[in-house]
Amino acid sequence: MATKGRPKGSKNKVNTGFPITTKDISKMTKIAVDQARDKELDKLKNLVSRQDDMIEQLTDEIKRLEKVCQEFENEVDNLEGDLDSFRTILITVLEMGK
Repeated sequence: MATKGRPKGSKNKVNTGFPITTKDISKMTKIAVDQARDKELDKLKNLVSRQDDMIEQLTDEIKRLEKVCQEFENEVDNLEGDLDSFRTILITVLEMGK
C-alpha cells in the first residue's frame, strides 16, 4: 500500500517553499521596489519627452509669429512712408491753391 506524504515518525521536513523566509521577503520587496522605481522613471521620462515636444512646438510658433510681426513692421514702415508722401502732396496742393 502506497503512503501519501511523509512516513510516520519522519524527521525530514517537506520543502514546499512555505512559509516564506525573511530573505525571500526581502528579495520580493527589492523586486517590487525596483519595478515601482522603474515605472516612476518611465512616467518621468514620458513627461519630460512631452515637455520637450511642447517646447519645440512653442519655439516653432514663436518663430512663425516673429516672421508675421516682421511683415507687419515692414508694412507699417511702408504705410508711414506713403503717409509722408501724401502729406507732402497735400501741402504742395494747398500752397498751389493759394
